[in-house]
Amino acid sequence: MSSHYLNQIEPQENINIKCNNLSCAIFETTKNTKNFNADNTVTQITSQTTSVTINDYSGSVTTFELNIPAGVTITFNISNDKVRSPDRIIYSIQQFSDIIVTNGIPFLLLTSVGTSNQIRVDITNIHPTNALTGTIEFYFQLISNI
Repeated sequence: MSSHYLNQIEPQENINIKCNNLSCAIFETTKNTKNFNADNTVTQITSQTTSVTINDYSGSVTTFELNIPAGVTITFNISNDKVRSPDRIIYSIQQFSDIIVTNGIPFLLLTSVGTSNQIRVDITNIHPTNALTGTIEFYFQLISNI
């Protein structure tokens, strides 16, 4: 399916695409999302559990130098006055500064926290023996349920 075709679809439609036995769904999100703004960046400066603030619908966070033992989860919050419960968050790790496996395996989970204008960030080292060391840069995008 060409991108030309996808661009002509009415924004209210949900579509399903199947290519070579790989299925995915594209859901309409245009009315409740804002474009990603790469200018909304923040870096933790004190510790791996220090809260940060980004008051926008999207942003980029770079962690403090992580040192997470195998199987352990650390948590910090992103204060964000745009977050409303039960907003959904799309997110992805964009960069890990060290070598995956040798320096642990990061697993990231972001969730909106009630009506407290917070995004909870959980970073788990899922490696069974190696500590997770290095920094992680991740992006997020809010999808409002309005």
